[in-house]
Amino acid sequence: MRAMILAAGLGTRLLPYTKTLPKPLLPVNGKPLIAYPLGLVKEAGVKDVVVNVFHLADQIESALKLCSNMGLNVRFSREQNLLETGGGLSNAQRFLGNETFFLLNSDVVCDIDLRHVLETHIRSGAIATMVLVEREGRSQYAPVVWDPRSKHVKDLRGELGVRTKHSRSLVFAGIQVMEPAVFDYLLKRKESIIDAFYLPALREGRHIHGYLHSGYWADAGTVQDYVRVRSDLAGVRFSNLKPVPLSALTSLDIEP
Repeated sequence: MRAMILAAGLGTRLLPYTKTLPKPLLPVNGKPLIAYPLGLVKEAGVKDVVVNVFHLADQIESALKLCSNMGLNVRFSREQNLLETGGGLSNAQRFLGNETFFLLNSDVVCDIDLRHVLETHIRSGAIATMVLVEREGRSQYAPVVWDPRSKHVKDLRGELGVRTKHSRSLVFAGIQVMEPAVFDYLLKRKESIIDAFYLPALREGRHIHGYLHSGYWADAGTVQDYVRVRSDLAGVRFSNLKPVPLSALTSLDIEP
C-alpha cells in the first residue's frame, strides 16, 4: 500500500507566513503540519509515500529526510509549474504503481483510522472513496451530496443537480482512497482532481464511495483555521492522531 501527500500549493490564504515557510512545515504542537497526515498513513501500514512539491520545495525535502528513520520511504514529485491536485497526482503516477493508494492533503489534521477506511473502500468496490465530515458551521466548503443508504457520492459543488430523498450535504475532508483506474481520467496539466476525475466519473455513473467520519477533523488552510487547529491540539490527545516525530523547524506567534 502506498500513499501520496499533496504539498505543492502556495498557501496563499496563510500569507504572509507562507512567503518564507511552506504551509506543510507550519508548526502545530511542536511538529510540522505535514507530520499529521504522514502519521495517519504510517499507522495504516504504509511505508512508501510520495510528496509533490513546488513552493519552497527544498525546505520540504530537507525537513522530511528523517522520515527514513521512522519506517517511511518518502520520495518527491517535483513540479516545474503548479499542477493543482489532478495534474499533481498524474505527474506522480510513476511513484504509485498499479495498486490502491491513499491520497491526502498536507494541511489535514484528522483523528481517523485509515485501515478501516481502506477496508470499507475495498468492500464497496468503488473506484474511489472520499472521507466526508459534517457540514455544520463550514459553509465555506463546497458541498458533497451523499446518500447515507447506498454510501454513494451523488454530486459535488451542486454541478450535477442530483439529490435523493435521504441525501445529505457534507464536506470533503481531503482524504481519499483511490484505485489506479483514476489515472485514466488524468492529464499532466493544471487541473483539480474534482474537475479532472470526480465529476467526469460521476457523470459516467462510476461508484464514488463516501466514508462518513464523525471524529476530529480540521484543515489549516487559513490563518483562522490554523490558529484553531493549534488551539485544539494543545494538550489534547486523540486516539488515532499520531503524527510522525518530526520536530518543527520554527515557532510562530500567529493571531487570528
